[in-house]
Amino acid sequence: MDQKQLYEKFQKESLYRHNLGSVLGHLGWDQQVMLPAGAHPQRQEQMVALSTMVHKLGVCREWGELVHQLYDMGEDKFDEYEWKNISESKRSFDESTKIPQELIEESARLAAQGHALWVEAKKKNDFSLFSGTLEKHLILRKKVAEILYPDKHPYDVCLDGFERGMNREYIDGVFAELKAGLVKLLDRIEKSPKDVKPFPDGPYPVGLQRELNREISERIGFDFECGRIDESAHPFSGGGHFTDVRITTRYEDGCFFNSLSSTVHETGHGMYEQGRMRGMHQDMPVSASLGLVVHESQALLWERMVSQGQPFWKHFGPEIVSTFPEKLSDFDPMDLYRACNRVVFQYIRINADEVTYPLHIILRYELEKELFEGSLKVEELPEAWNAKSHELLGFIPSTDSIGVLQDAHWSDGGFGYFPVYTLGAMYGAQLFHHAMRVIPGLESHCSNGDFSLLKKYLNENIHQKGRLYEARELLKKVTGEDLCAKKYLDYLDRKYSEIYGI
Repeated sequence: MDQKQLYEKFQKESLYRHNLGSVLGHLGWDQQVMLPAGAHPQRQEQMVALSTMVHKLGVCREWGELVHQLYDMGEDKFDEYEWKNISESKRSFDESTKIPQELIEESARLAAQGHALWVEAKKKNDFSLFSGTLEKHLILRKKVAEILYPDKHPYDVCLDGFERGMNREYIDGVFAELKAGLVKLLDRIEKSPKDVKPFPDGPYPVGLQRELNREISERIGFDFECGRIDESAHPFSGGGHFTDVRITTRYEDGCFFNSLSSTVHETGHGMYEQGRMRGMHQDMPVSASLGLVVHESQALLWERMVSQGQPFWKHFGPEIVSTFPEKLSDFDPMDLYRACNRVVFQYIRINADEVTYPLHIILRYELEKELFEGSLKVEELPEAWNAKSHELLGFIPSTDSIGVLQDAHWSDGGFGYFPVYTLGAMYGAQLFHHAMRVIPGLESHCSNGDFSLLKKYLNENIHQKGRLYEARELLKKVTGEDLCAKKYLDYLDRKYSEIYGI
């Protein structure tokens, strides 16, 4: 076969593998959202079987020969999109063929078991119900890291798996500067005499929350012809294709803002997936989302910079007040804006304000490092969690359910995931600042309820670029700037100095 025929065969095989992966994604979404409790053992076997099938296809000799044959032809024989498809497939094949089949099956089985056990442990406030599975995840991740990159620290391999090039040295530097700046800003906020009125406690009828959140999600840009919103214990986005994007949120009768924040956050993830490239390269490796830092940047840009910005509340504030008049009739749009940005230490990470949130992430990052370095044992996690919570956030959680068990990420062995949240917020802030510079009147458009220009900017500059560039390279290409902790701290300082009059 000539080059064209080989690439066409490669493209056909890639699309087949993508479609199987999409099915696996939907099975995972269904497991967390709609699966009957008694069906978890069977779903576990289904996911193990399909994961095994996908893995076998990804490491079969014929596929590897095809990918390497194309790669050996050289980069100059292909356009940049085709070459990215080939190079990403080669990397995936080379990594996958190193991992024994039994570890793939064990990982899939642990992930399926882990979520159900985490839910039970959290519900019963009993870490011991989950600790054994967590220990197995830790051992497995270390095994896989040693197989893939024996010359690297195992935690660096985990970090790199979520964001290419991410490692402890880089994150340590960023987080050290960020932590020092946040401590100074929080000290100034705590000393401010200005009081920010909080949202009143509920009840906020859940039915009204559902209607309003769906309406806001759609009006800022989520396409419900190609997506849906449901409820889960921990909000997340899933699905396997831009025509079928699944997002979830959660509702609390006592607090409307938490559900709004979660919904807009997941809407940001969903719009990234819905905005991915179309045409001849759709569903190919180059069209995939670019790592989790960039994915989180999209979710946090919409959550923090948009839905916690003045233009959003100028537009939606009156409607939100009219939905909950018994609770919010004394609030004008600027009261609501300040209330949603009120700085207060929270037990739950996803409820944390913009200033203290990075400290929640640093807590988890430091614990994960200790687990992988061997200075902390899994059974010691609850006590270590409480100690770091006191050190960084000033409180000790009253139960493990709102402490070490509050996040779902460790239930599937997601070590190395947490840093992407804060790095994503930093990316999001720089992208939003650039959008404000290059889109005339963007703030006025948002105040009038028109978020289409911002969505178009993100579609063209981020979503449709797929994996064409690495994350730091993409940020530099779009904004002309490298990621910078000082820029993020300056953003926070400007915003909260105005809110708190400091």
